[in-house]
Amino acid sequence: MNDIPAFIEENYMLSKKNYLSKIVFDLESYTDIKGSIENYTTTWQKADKKLKSQFFNNQTSKKNYFRKRIPENILTIENPLERAKEIYTFIQQYFTWSKNYWTNKDAKIKNAFDEAIGGVGEINLSIYNSLKAANLNAKLVVLSTKDNGIPTKLYPIILPIIT
Repeated sequence: MNDIPAFIEENYMLSKKNYLSKIVFDLESYTDIKGSIENYTTTWQKADKKLKSQFFNNQTSKKNYFRKRIPENILTIENPLERAKEIYTFIQQYFTWSKNYWTNKDAKIKNAFDEAIGGVGEINLSIYNSLKAANLNAKLVVLSTKDNGIPTKLYPIILPIIT
């Protein structure tokens, strides 16, 4: 391209990555020297399963545990919005925040609930599982900042975490 005016970033705009013309190459798969293939592009269903395992340590399927621990009077509230509010209030009053924003990958929400202390991850996963236990539609969301740009909606890409 020739004679293109300079890009000027403005206050309150989304990431400049969203506005610059570019070609992006994503790593589809990796084949190691033994011939083993690891796919990075995948289906949304497989990505969901991998994220629940990799980031949430399979702590998203504990609704039976929470169903037994949430007060019965909350579970029997007819209005779904009121039931959700009561679950939120119950978890909010039950937990003491450990002042940890990021949860240890090996943390167990059952232990956090039994001890009534947890980080942001344990508390949020407790709310999620409690909402599921109360037969409410709850979804997990992985977020990022606007500086990272808008992710592609075509297919999920989960790259390995490098430590």
